[in-house]
Amino acid sequence: PVTMEEMLHHSRAVARGARRPLLVGDMPFLSYQVSPEEAVRNAGRFLQEGGMDAVKVEGGRERLASIVAILLAGIPVMGHIPQELAAEISRRLTIPTIGIGAGAGCDGQILVTHDLLGLFERFTPRFVKQYADLHGEMKRAFSAYIQDVETGQFPAQEHNLTMDADEWRSVLKALRSEAAA
Repeated sequence: PVTMEEMLHHSRAVARGARRPLLVGDMPFLSYQVSPEEAVRNAGRFLQEGGMDAVKVEGGRERLASIVAILLAGIPVMGHIPQELAAEISRRLTIPTIGIGAGAGCDGQILVTHDLLGLFERFTPRFVKQYADLHGEMKRAFSAYIQDVETGQFPAQEHNLTMDADEWRSVLKALRSEAAA
């Protein structure tokens, strides 16, 4: 559900902190699917407003018109490419190639942190290898917390902050004086 405005905000933050890497703005849903003209306008915003060097889009043949329009506007476009094509491109280029779901023929690999850590339970792209199940672990922790609160096991005495006895008596005295006034 991320919007162009949110992606531009994040892009600007990244651009402020990064000086040398190639910065790629990930175009959100419906920022390039509506029409090639809309795709060019939004891709241009990533470069002009977001400080990005290129954009990434999802899709294949059905997005070809938008991808071509973005390229003709002079904006580099990236996407997921099949492993055969990625390996051939990597073989032909002298610069490093980075893949996400594009096979071992690339020079480097990327996984989205949330996918790698297993933070989502609803969807895992087939090219992702999860190295942890943090969503499951977080769900177990939250359930245990809720149960402890509902049963009165949390907070226990060791989790509470206490006052010095003399300070507490002083506060109670002040409260009584205020109530009497």
